[in-house]
Amino acid sequence: MGFNGKFSRLFKRPRGLTRIDFKRSEVDFTSAANQAIGGAGLVARAVLCGGGILAVVMLVYGLFEILKDRFIYSNPDFAIRKVDVHVKGYLSPELVLKWSGVSTGENIFRVDLAAIRRNLEFVPQIKQVTVERVLPNTIRISVEEREPIARILVPIASSNSIRADQVWIDEDGIVFTRLDRNNEHVHARLQSLPVIIGISPTETIAGYALQAPEARAAIEIIKWLQRSTVVVFDQLRILDVGTPGAVVAQMASGAEVVFGLDRVPQQVRRLREVYELGRRLGRQLMWVDLSVTNNLPVSWLPLEGEYSPVNTKNLEKTTPSLRKNA
Repeated sequence: MGFNGKFSRLFKRPRGLTRIDFKRSEVDFTSAANQAIGGAGLVARAVLCGGGILAVVMLVYGLFEILKDRFIYSNPDFAIRKVDVHVKGYLSPELVLKWSGVSTGENIFRVDLAAIRRNLEFVPQIKQVTVERVLPNTIRISVEEREPIARILVPIASSNSIRADQVWIDEDGIVFTRLDRNNEHVHARLQSLPVIIGISPTETIAGYALQAPEARAAIEIIKWLQRSTVVVFDQLRILDVGTPGAVVAQMASGAEVVFGLDRVPQQVRRLREVYELGRRLGRQLMWVDLSVTNNLPVSWLPLEGEYSPVNTKNLEKTTPSLRKNA
């Protein structure tokens, strides 16, 4: 074999390798490019179509806003001409209207009803608020005032002396002040409410509920006494919550009643039975400790000619109807 043969064998294509078909590759590349251009065209058409739809939506929305402003927000028929205020309580409608922040002439649809409700709920004296639109031109506000069940005397130090101011609480223990003291009828009724003493001034924050256990028990005692026939025999006047673990009540007759913090309904029932027993015996109650669980210490006012009050330390042994769990 000559030199030329060896040289050709040196550069001979190895077995298994394929010859590159440049013409076919060129055709494949051209096809792929055409496909890419076609896809880009589809995307462009989709973008243009989407843009057109968005433009139409924006145009419709803009027309809607223009019509809404013209026929609703700028329509004089929807200007507020009347604010109808209903109050369940003694607050004046004029005062409620002032707190609400509503004024006539405003567009009824521009008024924020939730904001009006919040403005009024910030007033501690107000318990519940409803606000509604009455088309075409009226706002209706209904307010329920908190009903006081007791007064609290709050000591206030001045430069020369210490005086006591008054706040009130409702059945939920919410503290509030009264703004209608010039009403003589209301003032007389409020002054007849029982007084709670012994509460720290730091607890008497308007709009917040009393938290001390003794104060919470006092609220329960007042509510249960109001439902009980005890009021037929005597009236509650003062509740002293200054003693830890107990509430000491002073009745209109002068009787002193010691309550525990738990099982208030049962204690009120026992007190009613004590008064009923006193009526049967012809005796007037002087003192009773309802917090005691195993007996019922009772003292009666002495009759004429007696030198000391009658002390009944084991009353339950002779009067089964007074047992606590009866």
